Amino acid sequence: MPRFPARSSRQVEELLAHFGFHLDRVRGSHGIWVSPTDRELIPVQRNKQSIPRGTLRAILRDARITRAQALKFWGIR
Repeated sequence: MPRFPARSSRQVEELLAHFGFHLDRVRGSHGIWVSPTDRELIPVQRNKQSIPRGTLRAILRDARITRAQALKFWGIR
């Protein structure tokens, strides 16, 4: 499996929207995304050129999105 890529905040927000999350509010420089099923809150820093890999892994873990699902969404094999 390829190395996990760093992604922009825009790409992460598109991924969350694809999996049913919606933007609840913006607090400062962070968008707060909400899970449609269990009301889990996922903060994502907005207007960031590149979200570090570790932060991206934490966002995906909190959102319960697997690495394989994310890579498939972004078209990376």
